[in-house]
Amino acid sequence: MFLSAAPLGDCAHAAPQSLTIVSAGSSHAVIVLGRDHPDVSLRAAQELQKHLFLSTSVKIPISSDGVSALSSGEIPIIVGAGDAARARGVDESKLAPEAYRIKVTPDYVVLVGHNVTLPGRHRRTIATSRATQWAVDYLLDRYVGVRWLWPGRLGTYVPKHPSIAFPIMDTTKQPAMDMRQLLSRVSGLQRFTSDLASATARRVAVRTELDDWKSRHEMGARTPIRFDAAFRHWWGKYHVKHPDYFAVPPAGYNQPWPRPVRVKLRIGNPAVANQIIANWQAAGRPDFWDVSPNDGAGFDTSAASRAMDYPSNQPVRKIWRGQASLTIRYVTFWNSLLKRMKKENPDVQISAYAYGPFRNLPKPVTLEPGMDIALVGGYNRKARKEWSKWSEAGARLYLRPNWWWLAGPAPFLPLDKAGNYFKFAMSHGLQGFRFSRLNGYWGSQGPYYYLIARLSERPDLSVEDVIDEYASAFGHAQGAIEDYLHYWETLSDKVAYAVPAGGALVQDAHGQYAELVKHHRVPGSPLKGSWRAIPYLYTDGVLQKANKILDRAMKLAKDDPEIVSQRIAFLRSGLHYLHVVRNLVAGKPFNAGVGGGAAKADSLEDYLRYLSKKGVIWSTVASKQIKRFVHSQ
Repeated sequence: MFLSAAPLGDCAHAAPQSLTIVSAGSSHAVIVLGRDHPDVSLRAAQELQKHLFLSTSVKIPISSDGVSALSSGEIPIIVGAGDAARARGVDESKLAPEAYRIKVTPDYVVLVGHNVTLPGRHRRTIATSRATQWAVDYLLDRYVGVRWLWPGRLGTYVPKHPSIAFPIMDTTKQPAMDMRQLLSRVSGLQRFTSDLASATARRVAVRTELDDWKSRHEMGARTPIRFDAAFRHWWGKYHVKHPDYFAVPPAGYNQPWPRPVRVKLRIGNPAVANQIIANWQAAGRPDFWDVSPNDGAGFDTSAASRAMDYPSNQPVRKIWRGQASLTIRYVTFWNSLLKRMKKENPDVQISAYAYGPFRNLPKPVTLEPGMDIALVGGYNRKARKEWSKWSEAGARLYLRPNWWWLAGPAPFLPLDKAGNYFKFAMSHGLQGFRFSRLNGYWGSQGPYYYLIARLSERPDLSVEDVIDEYASAFGHAQGAIEDYLHYWETLSDKVAYAVPAGGALVQDAHGQYAELVKHHRVPGSPLKGSWRAIPYLYTDGVLQKANKILDRAMKLAKDDPEIVSQRIAFLRSGLHYLHVVRNLVAGKPFNAGVGGGAAKADSLEDYLRYLSKKGVIWSTVASKQIKRFVHSQ
């Protein structure tokens, strides 16, 4: 899946079509560090050197002495901004945020990215762009065939090549979307690697691996736009002096319900809009302002707010519980805010989730220019219709799914459905995404994480292309791994978990999960219900079929390098952990009827550490989720 960089033709007078960097076991180049951002340049240079060495067994030297110090015939690969790059026409200051430029000539290579730290809201920073590294990765991806499947060395696939040549080019790239975020709680994560002495060092190690993996896929942002529960602190600030700011409950309920951070506003009261505007003015009338309602139920039932609803006269208790259609209420409110704010700042944009009872548009509407909507939904045909409605209404659309909360640690891999919905969104106005939550089940759900990250970085690829890339890291077992992924994809389509989106969004009313909810007392909420369903769905027979495919993969890979069998074992460990979790959900001891690591561990926590050391799971996340979804039932 990478392009050939071989020269085209033998015409003696034709300009060379490529620049050879390594051939016949020798390097023809020296990596020269840019001096404007020495730390950025050195890191990117070391990554280029490392991956080219893994591919060719040739170590290209790195020099900080500049191009003039090179010997005659040595090709400079200039990595990072500085005088050497500017002398060859590549100036970082002329690049847009997050942009990078790759210039390959018959005599030299220049790789430079825009590496300025971007300002965020209220003077916070978003992140320092790794665009120079992205310039390096552009070449490694397309002309070496490197694939970063999951964090760490085992998940990095570097094909072997006797020579490396880059085509002559001069191209400037920038991630297409202004927000590309895979949310993950890395605080407290531990890999328990034996060569790191302190727990702090271990946590730093896993954060670094994860950050590197995300960076390989150009995760980041160049906008200060935010999507959050924007009014979590309002109850504490205003409820004493301004109780009229808050939702009116039906008879029998009191505020705050269920707790202060989830209290909704009485948006039919003009004083609420006045306070939002006043807070925005006090912040300096910034270009971006978040107005997302707080999470949960408890919506206002006052006459003024209900007068904004469509359809009208919906039952009061359904409104309060978030079971009514409240989208028109919020659209009307957001439009009124934008009209007022634009009188003071014509460039202002406001952002909000489309979530739960205000996710779907029940009738055509027109949004004021400057409305940023993060859609929290599913990935079936109905989800595409919802997306199209918001797009036609004039929203700038972002994707904010909860897809990765499903199935616990099981290999739930709806790759075709989710991947093609993601591609649909990209071709229909997607501005960016914030996925929640990358829970670190790399041994089972890693292909799903890779699919979304890869498609966002390489929208030219199809879902099938990305699956082929993942399987190609398994040598002669590639076909068996494709069968393995297809096995779980087929099962995932049959299971058809409901998606959490401010309520359970049923993806298939005839799917196995829907049947379990109907007939086996499995909770309808997929956050907990998909865990409760594990013993029903992932039986011994289901797991045995998957393990037989991996057995076949092991036999096919017997003559491949050892790292291939290690990758297969990595996937098997993901199944092994699912077996353990299934027993826990069913009320059995964690090591009942399972061997391997569980048999060697003295406790569940020891077992989690064992798998975490291998990178199969994140032990801290796994432990918290077991306590939340298993032991609390």
